[in-house]
Amino acid sequence: MGDPILHAPAKKPRLPRTELEAIAARMFASMVAARGIGIAAPQIGVPLRIAIIDVDQAGIVAVEPKIEWTSDEQEETSEGCLSIRGMYGVLDRPLAARLVANDINGKRFTVVGDEFGAQCMLHEADHLDGLLYVDRLKSREDLHLVEPEEEEPVSA
Repeated sequence: MGDPILHAPAKKPRLPRTELEAIAARMFASMVAARGIGIAAPQIGVPLRIAIIDVDQAGIVAVEPKIEWTSDEQEETSEGCLSIRGMYGVLDRPLAARLVANDINGKRFTVVGDEFGAQCMLHEADHLDGLLYVDRLKSREDLHLVEPEEEEPVSA
């Protein structure tokens, strides 16, 4: 399902800051145009480990992000994706997560998210590992169609 680039692990970006900024700008534009709350570089055809997490309009650009920790406690959640429009899946995700990444300038930072924030971080990290949320469904019966006018902002 989706473009083959979405099913391959992304590579470490070895680019100057100006090129990283240009990629991040393209990602933001694509995410906003699609009413998303997160996006990964492979979704715009760039196979690099760069993600944007924008759950609370903070617009966090994460270069080489890594999920450092997840809670043992899980919750069942409905998840969609900008790369698979018109569908949502029901899956279990950890209730909390901690992400470590570099910013555009190479400075290391940590973000802790719970519930929806954790879901978005995990979703984008999955993209960078070549996984889509549909790969995590227990059954294809957990995948549901949704009308375009009923779609909510989704993690990319």
